[in-house]
Amino acid sequence: MATSSISYCFSVAFVFLFALDTLSFQVMTASGHVANDTDQIQFALNLEFLEAEFFLHGTLGKGLDDISPNLAQGGPPPAGARKANLDILVAPIIEEFAYQEVGHIRAIVQRVGGFPRPLLNLSRQNFAKLFDEAVGFALIPQFDPYANSINYLLASYLIPYVGLTGYVGTLPNLTAPASRGLVASLLGVEAGQDAVIRTLLYERGNQTVLPYSLTVAEFTNRISELRNKLGKSGNKDEGIRVPITLGAENKTTSNVLSADVNSLSYARTPPEILRIVYGTGNESLHGGFYPQGANGKIARTCVTGWLEEARLGGEDIGYSFRRDLKLISEVQAPFRGIRRFFYLAFSAAAGISTFFTVPRLFRAISGGDDAPDLWETAGNVAINIGGLIVLVALFLWENKKEEEQLTQISRDENLSRLPLRLSTNRIVELVQLRDTVRPVILAGKKETVSLSIQQAARFRTELLRRGVLLVPVIWDEVRAPQIEKKGFGAPSKAAAALPSIGEEFEKRTQSITAKSKLKAEIRFKAEVVSPSEWERWIRDQQKSEGVTPGEDVYIILRLDGRVRRSGKGMPDWQQIVKELPPIEALLSKLER
Repeated sequence: MATSSISYCFSVAFVFLFALDTLSFQVMTASGHVANDTDQIQFALNLEFLEAEFFLHGTLGKGLDDISPNLAQGGPPPAGARKANLDILVAPIIEEFAYQEVGHIRAIVQRVGGFPRPLLNLSRQNFAKLFDEAVGFALIPQFDPYANSINYLLASYLIPYVGLTGYVGTLPNLTAPASRGLVASLLGVEAGQDAVIRTLLYERGNQTVLPYSLTVAEFTNRISELRNKLGKSGNKDEGIRVPITLGAENKTTSNVLSADVNSLSYARTPPEILRIVYGTGNESLHGGFYPQGANGKIARTCVTGWLEEARLGGEDIGYSFRRDLKLISEVQAPFRGIRRFFYLAFSAAAGISTFFTVPRLFRAISGGDDAPDLWETAGNVAINIGGLIVLVALFLWENKKEEEQLTQISRDENLSRLPLRLSTNRIVELVQLRDTVRPVILAGKKETVSLSIQQAARFRTELLRRGVLLVPVIWDEVRAPQIEKKGFGAPSKAAAALPSIGEEFEKRTQSITAKSKLKAEIRFKAEVVSPSEWERWIRDQQKSEGVTPGEDVYIILRLDGRVRRSGKGMPDWQQIVKELPPIEALLSKLER
């Protein structure tokens, strides 16, 4: 009887655990983030604003603020936009496109509402930077999109096609018939605009773009290659002339309409689009046409803030990402799942045993010839209840520890994606500096941080031997948008977008050669890019450690990118020199 009762208890526990695991799988799957129709259509407004301002200024010399100011909703005017020197054929076509884009913005706002126009960088310098990156060298003189019709058409080649592929990717995800109808209508006109631009360029395909040595067709091929590279999703972009293996049915080299093997339009997701229009290959790193980032829920939350939002209790980032976090958590605490299994199993056994022993206790209290021994029965009940309480407490404690661990893992992931500008003007993500430096984040008021940097300079040689890289973050520093400066200067490549945990994780590691080149660029101090993102991470870290957000703090990172230690105020540099081993020391190798 006792044996069958124990078997029954464990069977119940196993069924309970299996049901719990299945339920949690279904809940996490169902809670994955899916943007609704409004979010997806509003995201397209970012591209419509870009096209409208570029076409309006290019042909009329003025933008939305003059044509339909209410549509801009108070957003900042574009930077660097100007009227282009267009011929009598191209000018009316671009003017038509411009007014079409105004209509597109109005239609979207009327259907799903809108948001203020984002800051747009339409300067010659921005286009010049993109064209330099496309061709692989610095064009001399700098490419000027407003100089003539050919240049303007090549610059236009950069923009509408991205919106076209975005609409193709959005349409299948919409649920409301009205939403589908709107996007289908927008897609039709965007496809027409792209076809006209490509046709005009195709007619001039063999023409050399003066004063450069490249033809129009070569420029389109290089631009398409750049967009494929930035998008990081394979080949979804082709120039106006292609090898016959990429032509329609492998029978043409003309490519007036870019399409896949079945001559169907390519589709892109919002992250792919942001990687391209930001010009950084990273949907979280602003730049390119959007120096302060795109607007709307998808751009601001669903892409750049999925991880942080989920960990702070907001929108869920989806089952797959949480699964990846859990995998890392299990690697760091390999026996947690086994412990929880036994806690639940024995809790179930103790609960069932209590269920049967409590009536025996009542019989013992009542007395009688058949009554069990009171003290023995009471002892058994006490053991069962006590064990049940302890086991449940241990199970809840394990859950709490796992949640804390998941929070820390996601916080580390957020930290790894924060961007820095090195002394060479190159922008990298913090993860790219792993195994190379020990960043020391100095966050506080400007006077405090500046004084600490001056004090650190006295120990510069020793700190450099230990791989220390100073990262100053000034609280609430107001920075004027440096549109003309951002991304210019010495040739540099923005940091590559890094996959989330579990998605081609090994690609985050760098070759020895790449690390050596990067190490040569690192100096004593780096400049933070997107200060607000750094501040948000630091304040979150302060909350987790019980420090009042906004206090002056320092955070020392290990070579592997994790937090080594932190403290209030500024660090004692002499103590840090004593504490940290040199980079080449054995103890440093253990940090990697």
